[in-house]
Amino acid sequence: VRRRRLDLERAKGLMDELSNESAYKYFLLPVNEVRDNAPFYYQRIKNPCDFSTIRQRLKQHEAGGEYYHSNNAFKRDLIQIVENAKLYNARNHHIFQCA
Repeated sequence: VRRRRLDLERAKGLMDELSNESAYKYFLLPVNEVRDNAPFYYQRIKNPCDFSTIRQRLKQHEAGGEYYHSNNAFKRDLIQIVENAKLYNARNHHIFQCA
Protein backbone atom coordinates (compact mmCIF):
# COMPACT_ATOMS: atom_id res chain seq x y z
CA VAL A 1 0.00 0.00 0.00
CA ARG A 2 1.43 3.30 -1.08
CA ARG A 3 0.91 6.23 1.29
CA ARG A 4 0.52 9.76 0.07
CA ARG A 5 2.67 12.24 1.92
CA LEU A 6 0.77 14.81 3.91
CA ASP A 7 -0.35 17.81 1.88
CA LEU A 8 0.37 20.30 4.66
CA GLU A 9 -1.20 23.36 3.06
CA ARG A 10 -4.37 21.48 2.21
CA ALA A 11 -4.59 20.05 5.74
CA LYS A 12 -4.12 23.51 7.30
CA GLY A 13 -6.76 24.96 4.98
CA LEU A 14 -9.22 22.23 5.91
CA MET A 15 -8.61 22.86 9.61
CA ASP A 16 -9.28 26.58 9.06
CA GLU A 17 -12.57 25.78 7.31
CA LEU A 18 -13.70 23.32 9.96
CA SER A 19 -12.71 25.64 12.81
CA ASN A 20 -14.79 28.47 11.37
CA GLU A 21 -17.96 26.38 11.15
CA SER A 22 -20.13 27.05 14.20
CA ALA A 23 -21.45 23.46 14.15
CA TYR A 24 -17.96 22.20 14.94
CA LYS A 25 -17.25 24.51 17.89
CA TYR A 26 -17.48 21.54 20.24
CA PHE A 27 -14.36 20.05 18.65
CA LEU A 28 -12.08 23.10 18.86
CA LEU A 29 -10.48 22.27 22.23
CA PRO A 30 -9.84 19.16 24.32
CA VAL A 31 -12.85 18.10 26.35
CA ASN A 32 -12.89 19.49 29.87
CA GLU A 33 -15.07 17.22 31.98
CA VAL A 34 -16.28 20.10 34.19
CA ARG A 35 -16.61 22.92 31.65
CA ASP A 36 -18.24 20.68 29.07
CA ASN A 37 -20.40 18.75 31.53
CA ALA A 38 -18.82 15.52 30.35
CA PRO A 39 -18.37 13.33 33.42
CA PHE A 40 -16.07 10.32 33.04
CA TYR A 41 -15.17 11.37 29.49
CA TYR A 42 -11.55 10.25 29.81
CA GLN A 43 -12.56 6.95 31.35
CA ARG A 44 -14.69 6.16 28.29
CA ILE A 45 -12.59 7.82 25.58
CA LYS A 46 -9.13 6.31 25.36
CA ASN A 47 -7.88 8.27 22.31
CA PRO A 48 -9.10 11.85 22.73
CA CYS A 49 -8.57 14.25 19.85
CA ASP A 50 -9.69 17.76 18.93
CA PHE A 51 -8.90 20.49 16.42
CA SER A 52 -6.29 22.18 18.63
CA THR A 53 -4.41 18.89 18.97
CA ILE A 54 -4.47 18.39 15.20
CA ARG A 55 -3.22 21.96 14.65
CA GLN A 56 -0.39 21.35 17.10
CA ARG A 57 0.57 18.17 15.26
CA LEU A 58 0.51 20.04 11.94
CA LYS A 59 2.87 22.66 13.37
CA GLN A 60 5.18 19.90 14.60
CA HIS A 61 5.07 18.32 11.13
CA GLU A 62 5.93 21.67 9.56
CA ALA A 63 8.96 21.88 11.89
CA GLY A 64 10.18 18.47 10.75
CA GLY A 65 8.19 16.13 12.96
CA GLU A 66 6.78 12.95 11.49
CA TYR A 67 3.51 12.47 13.39
CA TYR A 68 1.54 13.04 10.19
CA HIS A 69 3.60 10.92 7.84
CA SER A 70 0.71 10.72 5.37
CA ASN A 71 -2.69 12.14 4.49
CA ASN A 72 -4.16 8.98 6.05
CA ALA A 73 -2.63 9.78 9.45
CA PHE A 74 -4.23 13.24 9.35
CA LYS A 75 -7.54 11.75 8.23
CA ARG A 76 -7.37 9.18 11.04
CA ASP A 77 -7.32 11.98 13.65
CA LEU A 78 -10.35 13.66 12.07
CA ILE A 79 -12.20 10.34 12.13
CA GLN A 80 -11.16 9.84 15.76
CA ILE A 81 -12.93 13.09 16.71
CA VAL A 82 -16.14 11.86 15.08
CA GLU A 83 -15.88 8.40 16.63
CA ASN A 84 -15.26 9.85 20.10
CA ALA A 85 -18.26 12.18 19.84
CA LYS A 86 -20.50 9.33 18.77
CA LEU A 87 -19.17 6.93 21.40
CA TYR A 88 -19.59 9.34 24.32
CA ASN A 89 -22.83 11.10 23.38
CA ALA A 90 -26.30 9.66 22.92
CA ARG A 91 -27.61 9.45 19.37
CA ASN A 92 -30.10 12.30 19.99
CA HIS A 93 -27.47 14.59 21.57
CA HIS A 94 -26.54 17.70 19.56
CA ILE A 95 -22.80 16.90 19.68
CA PHE A 96 -23.44 13.40 18.30
CA GLN A 97 -25.44 14.99 15.49
CA CYS A 98 -22.73 17.59 14.78
CA ALA A 99 -20.19 14.81 14.44
